[in-house]
Amino acid sequence: MSAFLLITFNFMLIRLIPGNPVQIIVKLLQEEGINTGGQQFVQEYEREFGLNGNILSQYTSYLFQLAHGNLGISMSHFPLPVSSLIVNALPWSIGLLGVSTLLSFVIGTFLGALIGWRGGGRMGNGAYALMVFFSRMPYYMLGLILAYVFAFIIPVFPAAGAYNPLVTSPIPLVVSILRHAILPALSLVLSQVGWWAISMRALVTTIQGEDFIILGKAKGLSSRTLFRNYVLKPALPPQVFGLMISMGYIVSGSLLVEVIFAYPGVGYLLFTAIEALDYTLIQGIFLTIVLAVLAALFIVEVLYPLVDPRVRR
Repeated sequence: MSAFLLITFNFMLIRLIPGNPVQIIVKLLQEEGINTGGQQFVQEYEREFGLNGNILSQYTSYLFQLAHGNLGISMSHFPLPVSSLIVNALPWSIGLLGVSTLLSFVIGTFLGALIGWRGGGRMGNGAYALMVFFSRMPYYMLGLILAYVFAFIIPVFPAAGAYNPLVTSPIPLVVSILRHAILPALSLVLSQVGWWAISMRALVTTIQGEDFIILGKAKGLSSRTLFRNYVLKPALPPQVFGLMISMGYIVSGSLLVEVIFAYPGVGYLLFTAIEALDYTLIQGIFLTIVLAVLAALFIVEVLYPLVDPRVRR
């Protein structure tokens, strides 16, 4: 039911955007000196993309196409189907945000656990304050700063794109892909690692006051044993729960970073679709994002009781 409501909201919201997608396409073609044939072209284009008729008939046609697994043809990338454009963009977004999320989760959880357990110290408190600072800074601002410093002032990394199209050999191509991904990935990691560290530090600090920790210390258990068996085990499940939910947003979570670095993921594809008012492509991307989030929430509901036995009880 929630998916159906979101699909309906997706369909209606896009049509509230001012402008006519067909008129935009006609204007672009005319600017390139292409004769569109006047009103007949507009009518044919509207028929092709299901924009003729009233809003109810358009909505019925949209649901009929979805029921048959057809996301339609992209207006701005005609005659490419929307599904192929999304499939081509998904690996870039999943690779960028998936790796960035996992790295930030591991680094932030580990540092937050150590700071919470040992009380920080001068170095730990300094690192924690730095992570809090980065967590409060929007990731797209970090992306702009990193691009300005390391792509223009100190041109160490590429400023845009996902790889060098002139490189064809496998190993140099992989190196090129990694070099292009470092700056956008670093902006995401720096902004996310602080949130994981803050939440993990709070969990560890709370657990230290539990009776079983006091009992373990009274038994003479080593600090390493207490930390590994009595602190990490109850503190990690909530973190893993947050990681599972975050994974549902890897399709769309790096939209502005992809725009800044012209990274060819789903976020950048959505940006170009909004610019061109490509109804079918916008609808397809939003639907993909909705399904990804719902799938992540469903997986969390199924797997979380296995991760944390306390939930089963």
